[in-house]
Amino acid sequence: MQEPLSKDEPHSSLSPASARSELPGGCTADRDRDAGIDEADGESGPSVPCWAVHRWQRATQVRLFLLVCLIGGLVALLTALPTWEYLRIFAKWCEENQAVGAIILIGFYIIATLLAFPASVLTIVGGFIFGVWIGSAAVLTGATLGACLAFLCGRYLFRDAVNNAVATRYPRIRLGFGGIAKQGFKN
Repeated sequence: MQEPLSKDEPHSSLSPASARSELPGGCTADRDRDAGIDEADGESGPSVPCWAVHRWQRATQVRLFLLVCLIGGLVALLTALPTWEYLRIFAKWCEENQAVGAIILIGFYIIATLLAFPASVLTIVGGFIFGVWIGSAAVLTGATLGACLAFLCGRYLFRDAVNNAVATRYPRIRLGFGGIAKQGFKN
């Protein structure tokens, strides 16, 4: 293992590639500066600033924490409430009012598709409550409408936000978006 370099020592034994490869997470800016490595030497790609790596790691930790809290809250809610009783009441009501129940199932399926929620549970519930034919028709209608609505939201509502988020992180994708916007898909 190599001892840490001081500011006074010559840096001849430290190559640019080894300085970059020793750092976790691709964070090379501080080590390159300390080792006297210039980006213009052309031996390696551009470095990732340490603040960007730490910011990304922090955002990932916050998202993970929020996901765990959401799952824990849902589990606590489902165990505290008489969930099975509510499902039995809803199933009985849907047997009496199949048309309205199928429309409600379609609405829930659209919402689940928009939120990227796994819809397999709704598919099973639809088949259980409405039977094979009505349940399949409601599930297919909800999935198709949800997918169309998700596409339209992504195309018109969230296009600028996605372009800005992707373009700042991946400049080559920004160039691809620009080329597609000007010329479309060419053979």
